Amino acid sequence: LIVLTFAAARLGAMTAPLNWRLADEELAWIFGDAEPRLAFADAAHADAARRVAGGVEVLAAEALLEGDGEATGPEPAPQDPALLVYTSGASGRPKGALRSHRAVAANATLATDMHALTKADHVHTVPALLAGARGTLMDRFEPGACLAQIAAERPTLSVHVPATFAALTAHPGWAAADLSSLRLIATGSTDVPAPMIEAIHARG
Repeated sequence: LIVLTFAAARLGAMTAPLNWRLADEELAWIFGDAEPRLAFADAAHADAARRVAGGVEVLAAEALLEGDGEATGPEPAPQDPALLVYTSGASGRPKGALRSHRAVAANATLATDMHALTKADHVHTVPALLAGARGTLMDRFEPGACLAQIAAERPTLSVHVPATFAALTAHPGWAAADLSSLRLIATGSTDVPAPMIEAIHARG
């Protein structure tokens, strides 16, 4: 997804990332609303993508890692759209929100400043790339696997929504997990309960 997003942005195309956890009907509705020219799916989700794509060609996402070509043509302008991100649809159908190149870059700059990211850090995605830091991704969140990955990969920063932090702190391995590499963790997007903050503080 990261390779696709940057490649499309360089070409002046938009990426609309989709949540594979949504039901087929929900994904099909988004396909109809977004009217994409192409769809990319990894092998694990290719069949589901073809079910909901409404005739849109579905290409193998793995192929994105095989190319070595360079983009040609003018770079997109800062105000041009880079992402089409769909809302959760909590009050009805999801709504497609456009994000410009300028907005994506501004968000990365703010996150870099907020977390004091440097090239010595090891974290996730666009802010890390802006800072020259290293990133590690998981295919999907599972609390035990996440704790094991923190111990093995030794990131310096970990960012979660409260729901995933709740799963981590409730996991039997939380109390003994090796979190010594972390200099900072961050959360947000909704209210963070005081007991969760206390549980994280208790681990230092």
